[in-house]
Amino acid sequence: MSQTVIPLQFEQYLQEKINAGYGPDMNEMIFAYIPGLDLAAPIDRTTGLPDPSTWVHKQSVDQVGKVGESALAYSVVIPSSVAEFTFNAIYLHDKNVVNSCGVIVHKISETKEDGMSSTKSLLQAYSGAAELTGITVDAETWQIDYQARLNGIDDDHRLGCLDSYGEAAVIDGFKVSKQTVQNKYLITAGTAYVGGLRAVTEDDIVQTITNKPSDIYIDVYRAGSALSSYINNVSIFTSQTAESNYIDAGGNKHYVEKIATINADGSVTDKTTLKTGALERADNAATEDDINNEETNLKHVKLNQFWNGIEKKIAESALFSQGLPWDKNRIYKTGEICTIEQNGEIQIMQMYAGPNLTCVNKDPAILTNRHEQWQDATAPFWWIPYTGTEVGMPFWWLSTAPPETAIMELNVNLPTAVYWRLARKYPELVNGNFINTGEIRGEFLRVLDQGRGVDVNRRVGSWQDHQFQKHKHDIHGESGGANNIVAFQDTNNDSGITYPYSNVESRGDSYIHVGNPNTGSYGEETRPRNVARAMAITI
Repeated sequence: MSQTVIPLQFEQYLQEKINAGYGPDMNEMIFAYIPGLDLAAPIDRTTGLPDPSTWVHKQSVDQVGKVGESALAYSVVIPSSVAEFTFNAIYLHDKNVVNSCGVIVHKISETKEDGMSSTKSLLQAYSGAAELTGITVDAETWQIDYQARLNGIDDDHRLGCLDSYGEAAVIDGFKVSKQTVQNKYLITAGTAYVGGLRAVTEDDIVQTITNKPSDIYIDVYRAGSALSSYINNVSIFTSQTAESNYIDAGGNKHYVEKIATINADGSVTDKTTLKTGALERADNAATEDDINNEETNLKHVKLNQFWNGIEKKIAESALFSQGLPWDKNRIYKTGEICTIEQNGEIQIMQMYAGPNLTCVNKDPAILTNRHEQWQDATAPFWWIPYTGTEVGMPFWWLSTAPPETAIMELNVNLPTAVYWRLARKYPELVNGNFINTGEIRGEFLRVLDQGRGVDVNRRVGSWQDHQFQKHKHDIHGESGGANNIVAFQDTNNDSGITYPYSNVESRGDSYIHVGNPNTGSYGEETRPRNVARAMAITI
């Protein structure tokens, strides 16, 4: 027994919405459990939502559709993940507006159980409901057909099995053997997949076959009802004509597969697609030659064949893969990358030796194979730490000892047999069998002019002596002894400095000597304040 009313407050809510140019928006259902609820008593239309302490669940409306022009159906689908609750009243309202309850339902207590989904729908009827709310979709177009949905889920599973096992796959059993009794044949219990459906027989089956030749088939279909479990139904039948999948009078789709042929002489020929105990077709199993020769036709493989094929591919790709741990048996070409572990850290190393050279069993962890402790001035070293830095890139360094990936710029002749990458980068710096990057020590660097016209006729690495730009000063001073004030201006009459000197020496009105050679910052060159850094270059 249940009762349903539209509260009076909905009429006020509806009028206010219409006056504001909007339609009603019933967007939330509230489920409540009201102790002592009298289902025989009429629902008081002056009431609205119950006290929040009675609420056991609330949920936004999932869908709304019209039922004719003057009724609306509101539905929620409570998912199985929602915890169990018991309710005996349902309320529909606009969660954004107070006093907007549109439907009240009092009903027998009902429990939404754990792991169970539930659909609840409320019907609200009033004149022009569909037009006022702008709802144009009929409720029947979106109400969920769970039977169709479950059938769809079942068929998705069937298709997944079909992808995995093909049209038929005997896992075990379903072996046919001739018995001593005339015309009797035993089909052992087994498990198979036919048309994607799992077919299981618990007991052996005996068939009497008098008409020969004849074929034995498995027939499997899935059936049930909305109120019962769906199961796969399996049967065995014989036929002297070719059989295929079919649909019975009840609309059930049957999937059929031949498992054996009884020949005219009574002998048995196995027709199972997959052999007992192995997912491998007898006439389509991959051989070792297929694996080694990379057969492209579709064939079934054993697990050990699969792993052997993977290992073969890995071994082949390792010949070209970079960044793998150093392999003493691998032939490394110039520029190839490997990794080593030193002091608990992974270090990336690059094969350095010149073009057309290869490296085998030269451990990059041994320093004598690297630039750091290389002794042969007639040949390049084997390995160098890989940093990705451009070869020939000069850079500041905070030590006089270079990193292993570089040398200090010290104006020395370097053998091109060792420093071949540097020689290839700067062939203009090569002289015979040596390369020299030039003198940089103790010098200030100046950016090359390259056509600007400020510092013309220069080339990379050229040296330039110090000089002052041409200028002059007019010095005006008072003759006299010590402690006189001396001022000067330049030729443009711009102010210079005024400073008291204690050693002004008068030598007539035309010459004044100012200065103290024993104080201040002076020396044998002109320079700004500076900090000394070493310069290195990547090799």
